[in-house]
Amino acid sequence: MTGGWSNDLIKHCHFRVFDSENELFFKDVRKFGNMKIITHSQFNEKFNPHYDLLNKSYSLKSHLNYLEENISAKKSICSIIMDQKYFPGVGNYIKSESLYISKIHPEEKWGNLSKDNITSLIRNTQRVMNDSYRSGGAELKDFKNPFNPSKFTLQIYGKKYTEQNNIVTSEKTSDSRKTWFCSKQQKLI
Repeated sequence: MTGGWSNDLIKHCHFRVFDSENELFFKDVRKFGNMKIITHSQFNEKFNPHYDLLNKSYSLKSHLNYLEENISAKKSICSIIMDQKYFPGVGNYIKSESLYISKIHPEEKWGNLSKDNITSLIRNTQRVMNDSYRSGGAELKDFKNPFNPSKFTLQIYGKKYTEQNNIVTSEKTSDSRKTWFCSKQQKLI
């Protein structure tokens, strides 16, 4: 993501959202960010809210069946977890954090994971998303919570070393995004 939200109209604010009591401004120095208004059916087609891990009506069993029927065994985990059809709402830091907690290498192939590995990955992703949401999101170099400072703590994303002092690798993975992982703790199967 490029840009971020601000409570104040400052330089490089290009979009305003408001109601009778509040207003937010989207600031984007590089002008890479974009917004698009879509219909409810377009949203459901692209993002598949049934499998949104923050959705109160989320069903693990249904999600597991959907993933089993629709994902090629040869695809990398990092590509799958960033695909909004399969894991709506997962972004780069959630991907890195969830894979780290699950001890899964980002380039592992989907077909090499057991059902228990997949279930664990889903549960860990759900936990990271819930923790992040409840804490106010992850504050990164290009995002600061405009309402309250976030209390969410990243374990691997943007780090050089893990808490165990193991080296963190940061590289562009097959999902064409930078991924942070620890080769010592996240081994290929």
